[in-house]
Amino acid sequence: MLVSAPAGSGKTTLIAEWLKSTARTEAVAWISLDEEDNDPRRLWLYVLTVLNTCQPNLYAPLIDALYSKHIDDWYAFLKYVLNTLLKSKRPIILVLDDYHSITNPVAHETVAYFLEHLPPHVHLLISTRNDPPWSLSRLRVQGSIQEIRTDQLNGTEEEVEAFFSQTMQVQLPLSVITEITKRTEGWFAGIQLLALSLREGTNVTTMLNLLDGSQRPIFDYLIEEVFSRQSSVIQDFLLQTSILECLDASSCDTIRNAGDSQEILDTLEKTNLFIVALDHQRQWYRYHHLFVQALRTRLERTYDEQTIRALYKRASIWHDQHDG
Repeated sequence: MLVSAPAGSGKTTLIAEWLKSTARTEAVAWISLDEEDNDPRRLWLYVLTVLNTCQPNLYAPLIDALYSKHIDDWYAFLKYVLNTLLKSKRPIILVLDDYHSITNPVAHETVAYFLEHLPPHVHLLISTRNDPPWSLSRLRVQGSIQEIRTDQLNGTEEEVEAFFSQTMQVQLPLSVITEITKRTEGWFAGIQLLALSLREGTNVTTMLNLLDGSQRPIFDYLIEEVFSRQSSVIQDFLLQTSILECLDASSCDTIRNAGDSQEILDTLEKTNLFIVALDHQRQWYRYHHLFVQALRTRLERTYDEQTIRALYKRASIWHDQHDG
C-alpha cells in the first residue's frame, strides 16, 4: 500500500489510526525514516531489528551479518531475508514512514527487490511525500498495489466541521466551515495551523482575513517544510512561475527563458509538490491556493522589483500570443 501526498496531509496519522481502528492478528513493524537512513546497511539494519521485535531471535543472524560483514551483493542478502520471512507464517505489516527521506538509488533498488519478492503473508505499507522511483504502473497492472493520494486525504466540509467541533471544541457556522474548506482545499496542516490561531484568541473574522499563504504560521510551514527542501532549480521554477494562475510547459518556458519546464512539471507532480492537474492529459496545472500565496510572498522577498516586472512582462507577451 502506497500513501503518497504532500507534507501535512495526515499520512502518518491515517496509518496509525487505521492500525488502531480494528483488532488485528498481524504483527506491526513500524520504522520512521530520516535522511541518515540512506545507507542501505543502516536501512536494512533497522528493518531487521524491528522485524526481530515481532519475532524474537528469528532475524538475529542477519543482524549480526550486517554488523560484522561488508555486503557486496544486496540481492543475495535479501534472498536470505525473504527466506527468513518464510520461516514464520504470522502475518506482518511492515510500515516505512517518511520514505521520501530515502534518495540513495541502491537503497531504492533493495526495497524494490524486496517488494517484488514479498511472501503473501507480509504487507508493505509506505508513507511518502514523493512517489518512489519504481515501476508503479507494473504494480498496478499486476494488481499488487493499493494507493491513497491527496484527493482522498483532503478534508471534506463534514470532516473539517468534525475537527473543529470534536477535536478543538469550537462550534463554527456552516458558512465559515465552507470557506475554510475552500481556502485550504482540505489540507489538514493548514486547518490545524488555523485552529491554533483560534486557540490563541483570534476571532473568526480576523482568522478568515488572514487565511492565506502569507499568514505567518502557514507561510513558515510551507517554506520550511516544502520550499526549502527543494533544489535551487526547483525553487527558482516555483518562484518564477508562481505569478501564473494556470501553467503549462510553454508558458513556464517563456517566463523562465528555458526549455525544460515539462520535465520539471512532471517532477513536481511526482513529488506531490502542491500542484494540481487541471486536465487528464497532464498539460495544465495550478498550484495549491495557500502554496501559491506563500510562493508569491517569497518571490517579493527574494527577487528585486525589476526582475519581477520582467517576469510579468514575459507572462503578458505569452498570453497575448496564445489568447483564444
